[in-house]
Amino acid sequence: LFDKNGRLFNTSQPRLYELGLAASLANPKAFWNLKQDRSSAENVIETAGTLNYISLYTPLYDSKQQLLGFVNLPYFARKSDLVKQLSGIISALINVYVILFVISILAGLILSGYITQPLRLIKQQISNLALDRQNERIKWDSQDEIGQLVSEYNQMLVKLDHSASLLAQNERESAWREMAKQVAHEIKNPLTPMKLNLQYLQHLMKNNPDDFTEKFGKMSAGIIEQIDSLATIANEFSSFAKLPSATLQPVNLAEIINSSVLIFEHQKDIVFKNYTSGDNFLVMGDKDQCLRVFNNILKNAVQAVEGVEKPVIEIWAEDQTSKISIQIRDNGCGIPDELGPKIFSPNFTTKTTGSGLGLAMVKNIMQGFDGKIWFDSKTKSGTSFYLEFNKA
Repeated sequence: LFDKNGRLFNTSQPRLYELGLAASLANPKAFWNLKQDRSSAENVIETAGTLNYISLYTPLYDSKQQLLGFVNLPYFARKSDLVKQLSGIISALINVYVILFVISILAGLILSGYITQPLRLIKQQISNLALDRQNERIKWDSQDEIGQLVSEYNQMLVKLDHSASLLAQNERESAWREMAKQVAHEIKNPLTPMKLNLQYLQHLMKNNPDDFTEKFGKMSAGIIEQIDSLATIANEFSSFAKLPSATLQPVNLAEIINSSVLIFEHQKDIVFKNYTSGDNFLVMGDKDQCLRVFNNILKNAVQAVEGVEKPVIEIWAEDQTSKISIQIRDNGCGIPDELGPKIFSPNFTTKTTGSGLGLAMVKNIMQGFDGKIWFDSKTKSGTSFYLEFNKA
């Protein structure tokens, strides 16, 4: 309370004045406005130390409307309340914006997932494209931009299937043309000496019948040998061309290897070391085709050790977790590095006789078994063929 002259009369906060934080006189601006202008109230900003606060001044009159003094109401909590209110509003706005941001992200993810779903479907279908099987078309009922893309994809599948068929047909025709050239070449080679021998015998029969009998015996043996060679080529070509599809069933490899070794072990003083004898190796395969596989590989091994001082052919078997691995090793001439990539080609052979179909047929048979065949060779140090079968 201030008197009518603006001096402090009484207060509920004496500590402010005792500490010198507030003046004992009314605010001059408020005092002047209230006394001269006779306004009903006046708000001013006052300072207590470093604190700025709003202070309200209002006049106090008696019953005769005579000025008695002034009432001052300082509002110290106004600033902190305002800060709190502003902080609350800002916090509420931040929370609202965070919620809206999260909702927008979720909505964007859902919307993008819905938009990209057909694109992911098309991507998956494209990644599954293959030339060796029927590709599945995509069903899409809508005729929007995605529908047009799906329609183009389905049309591309039709063109792809047609192109794959043409490619496979061209490859087959090309392969058989090359095969026909090779077989024709192999057949023509012995025909020329056979023809010359027969013409020579005809000449002897007409001009020198006394020598005919002796010459006929020698030449007929050569002709028969050439005919046997032609028959071998024809049989190999027929086996390769008409190779039946494999009927997979449990087969004991040890029995087949023993049976195949019996055919060759008495030839040309070759030492066979068969370490699979007496064992039981059950694999998934076709018995007749398995016998062809080992007959061809052992035949090649026998031919490879020709001219070797102490020819040896060794056979091992390794029992793995789900596979049976067979190794057939010889100490023959080996295979030159430059010829290695051509060994399994249908029309390739390193021998002067033969059609070059044996190892090609072996590879086809092993692929039919879902197995593998490969080799390791060093020139003049021998060759090892490896065959991998699936366990029964």
